[in-house]
Amino acid sequence: MPIDANSKRPIFWFNRPLINLISNQEYELGIWYYNKMETTAEQATIIIDDCKSNVTKEVISSTTNGEYPVFVSSPTQDSPSSEVTYFDIIISDNNLDPTMTYSCTLKVVKETDPSTEYESKQFILHISKS
Repeated sequence: MPIDANSKRPIFWFNRPLINLISNQEYELGIWYYNKMETTAEQATIIIDDCKSNVTKEVISSTTNGEYPVFVSSPTQDSPSSEVTYFDIIISDNNLDPTMTYSCTLKVVKETDPSTEYESKQFILHISKS
């Protein structure tokens, strides 16, 4: 299957836009990121933030809660302009309600300054007990 990250779809993974995550368990995910900027995305890494509950409409984020709603273990690497970079990541929830579904944002950011966002993509995250 060809890698499908490109300038029109800069973040890509093979799963549907829905990720099912069992509470307190890890989930492996391969992410392709196409850097459509004219410069290198330095120290690029993946975070997941801004998760909005489909029931309460509360947004859980690093800004409002002081912690990311989803733990992400991601490599850090430079992503050259107009090239695809692969990230093999592991995610687990950070005490999200195991009966809820969230709309979250996966972001490619600069590791030493996460406010420097290179790209982002929203997806649906369903948390379950088992």
